[in-house]
Amino acid sequence: MSRSVRRAAAEGLERLILRRAWRAQLEAFGRPSDCQRRRLETLLSRNADTVFGRRNRFGSILRSPDPVRSYQDSVPAASYEDLEPLILRAAGGEPGVLTAGKVLAFERSSGSLGGNKLIPFTRDLLQEFQAGIFPWMHGMGRSHPLRGTTSYWSISAMAEPPGKTAGGIPVGLPGDTSYLGPLVGWTVGQRLAVPGGVAAMPDM
Repeated sequence: MSRSVRRAAAEGLERLILRRAWRAQLEAFGRPSDCQRRRLETLLSRNADTVFGRRNRFGSILRSPDPVRSYQDSVPAASYEDLEPLILRAAGGEPGVLTAGKVLAFERSSGSLGGNKLIPFTRDLLQEFQAGIFPWMHGMGRSHPLRGTTSYWSISAMAEPPGKTAGGIPVGLPGDTSYLGPLVGWTVGQRLAVPGGVAAMPDM
């Protein structure tokens, strides 16, 4: 199979993935309360046995008659500083601290206040990004077809030298297309207007 045929097949799958995500989002817009309740229950169930989940009694919340109200009443709002001790434990390589899912990498984020903050990225979090980005890509493709064009993507913050946490977890995803998953990330990578390595340049 030639490279052009493989690329055409991958782009066909990409369009299917984006359209499916767009339809799922439209369905969620029609029943936002149901969608949000199911999402909360999924997160509580997956993370009930984490350090954070046990501390905040996720299991009890999940078994309550109204998990949404119980969560609102039981789990206080938290700043980064409140969560930093747990984040540092996860960065040290301890599993099951904030999430049951494996931490794939940390991203640096300065936020609106303070210095660098380490944000843990799991496969579930990347799928959350994709659930928001893919419907947008589908809509853009309908109004401004991207086929046969090039584009430039900048999702993550300005790159800093790659590194690892004390527990050996990478700091920084391999590139901006990593947010999009293997297939869509590959097809977008084939259409980049400039090499992806530009994202690793140390200054604007």
